[in-house]
Amino acid sequence: PVARGDALMTGTGKAQLPDQLEVRWEFQAGNPKNGGVEGAPAIVGGVVYVASLDKHLYAVDLATGKEKWKAKLGAMKASPCVRGDRVYVGTLDGMFYCLKAADGKKVWEFETGGEIAAGCNFH
Repeated sequence: PVARGDALMTGTGKAQLPDQLEVRWEFQAGNPKNGGVEGAPAIVGGVVYVASLDKHLYAVDLATGKEKWKAKLGAMKASPCVRGDRVYVGTLDGMFYCLKAADGKKVWEFETGGEIAAGCNFH
């Protein structure tokens, strides 16, 4: 649920990939001209959370690839992070947000005064 897999940023996980991979679905984050995804998604509880340069944080159903909700926050390169029932992400204009994972509603925001280009971490 955080960048690089865990608080120690080991970059490892317990899942094993099959020998033969196949595309199950694709998701277009915004318009290709103003969109794009640079950070890794967070996958928790059957939902894929994706931060995009098109200024939206997306929640996508892992099984179907269908959008569950999106929240307009600002252009994002940072990976979103999930803890409990909250999603955390920062924007390139220096805002850090906490959203409800269920519906994308804003819980709080914090202005950092600088660009946020990396995912947060929990201790």
